[in-house]
Amino acid sequence: MYLARTPVSGRHRYVLRESVQKNGIYHHRDLFDLGSNPSEFIVYPGGNAYYIEAAVEERLDRLGVEIQNDELDDLFWPYVKPRIRRAIESFRHRGRIHRDRARLGAVEKKKIHLRTHIFDKRRVHFLKSGRSDQRGLGRMPAELLHWLQNKSRDEIEQRFMRKERVLRPGEIKTYVYVIFDLKRFFATILAERAPEMLDQEDLDTYFVREICRLNRSAEFWGDSGHGTWLHEYLVRYLILYFDTEFSHGGFLQDELRAFVNRHRAYHPPTIRAKFSVPEASTLFGVAQDVLEKMSLSALTRRYRRLALKHHPDRGGDPDTFIRITEAYQSMARLKKSAIDGGL
Repeated sequence: MYLARTPVSGRHRYVLRESVQKNGIYHHRDLFDLGSNPSEFIVYPGGNAYYIEAAVEERLDRLGVEIQNDELDDLFWPYVKPRIRRAIESFRHRGRIHRDRARLGAVEKKKIHLRTHIFDKRRVHFLKSGRSDQRGLGRMPAELLHWLQNKSRDEIEQRFMRKERVLRPGEIKTYVYVIFDLKRFFATILAERAPEMLDQEDLDTYFVREICRLNRSAEFWGDSGHGTWLHEYLVRYLILYFDTEFSHGGFLQDELRAFVNRHRAYHPPTIRAKFSVPEASTLFGVAQDVLEKMSLSALTRRYRRLALKHHPDRGGDPDTFIRITEAYQSMARLKKSAIDGGL
């Protein structure tokens, strides 16, 4: 059993669901509609006590759902009043029965890897390790994939939605880039180390193509076949991709480190924290007023062209490459602050 959160008319609706197997395929079925606020089904008799409204258990009982130990309590726990959670949290875990997970044998581990879709593997790997390098997917412990087994696609996606909340803003676009394996479409080291410097129009095209391909995948969705519309569980990736930018700064740091390693006698110049608009406009080769009016995406496109032109590995001048990158970061911060401030 799990708690699903679904968008309805611009609001979120919460439904208790469970995964059930039919003809070898796992489906989901609705058990109890909790409306827009699950906390309305929590009763507080006094003190630090609480319980789930009887109507919920009665409904589950009529449907023949077997509630495992503290399963229902766990689902409602995030919606219990914070004061009570703080008061009883330590006691809540003391009386629980801890069962050792059965060790997976070699055959079962192999089956888990074979049954798990590659898209799910990529997501688990990134969320667990935070690494863009996915070459270790085949060696990932099967225990990390065990929770994906014997569940409907709906339950799996609901679990991923919760897990993805740990992503920091600067990680989001990289996460989407990695899980759709977009680097495979580019025969350049930039695809591995600096996706923000790839041709973004080409990258956008490949992303849209891949998300549509996944949307049509019967292997991925099981019984949840669709028409020509994009499934709501993939719409979130469309939004995450187009509404976020790759993090700034990481590429410069990596390049400086790599450059120093290649040229042991090289001493990097003192890094300047800020660039004035006139200085940046000179480096970018545009008039000051043009630079001030330039959107963040247009600034990023111009930076990519200049960075590729002046990259040390392409025969460019290291100092110029560093100054262009620093100027871009400074201007990007200014424009982002203006956007966030509603200017």
